[in-house]
Amino acid sequence: MGRLRVTKRFVTVTLEYFGQFRSAGGNNATLGHDVREDTVMGPELSPDGRTIATRRPFTGIRLWDTETGNSLGESLELGQFVYRIRFSPDSSRVVALGGNAARVWDVETNEPLGAPFEKATDIAFHPTQGLLAVSCEDGKLLLHDLDKGRLLAELPHARPLKAVQFDKQGTNLLTHDGENAYLWLNVVNDQRTQRVLAHDSRLSTASFGSHGGLLLTASPVSLRVWRIGDAAPLWER
Repeated sequence: MGRLRVTKRFVTVTLEYFGQFRSAGGNNATLGHDVREDTVMGPELSPDGRTIATRRPFTGIRLWDTETGNSLGESLELGQFVYRIRFSPDSSRVVALGGNAARVWDVETNEPLGAPFEKATDIAFHPTQGLLAVSCEDGKLLLHDLDKGRLLAELPHARPLKAVQFDKQGTNLLTHDGENAYLWLNVVNDQRTQRVLAHDSRLSTASFGSHGGLLLTASPVSLRVWRIGDAAPLWER
């Protein structure tokens, strides 16, 4: 039997198999399930603290109520091995990413919101609006309006994209293809423009700074820091 123990600050896992293994935790809700059927993998806590999502091996995800420990309906099936779970900032939606697809569900109803996004490599929720950005291995960057259930924009790139991220304000979007990073300014309106942030070695990371105004790109041998909107890096090492 596996048990997921929940505290207000963290999630820990206890697995009972050939003896008992215990992890630290408080006297809070316990979510129990048979590890042979529903192994606990990659638990993710929603921003409002009310829901936990766990990965089911090879299939999809399951949602749990943190107060009662009860499962919130049946499992949400992606049909592929899930390696990433993300909740929307308002906790009303959850997305599972795995294999070559991503899918979004309504947390309250467990209903899927539209069809799966095929060839997805990463996903990012807008911090305040009901928008989802999806990077794809065919080079497309998709902006999807979840509130209206429609594609807002499809932004093509020459190479497969590996990651996507909104900045803290949700004004700009950053993605990369392993060679260069691409900064989309004013991405949520029709005046969006793209800046290429060139790198001289294979790129491993591109991310916004937490305080805004800066972003970084990095390879195994170099690091560059950029001011948002500048064509050249502020400095590099």
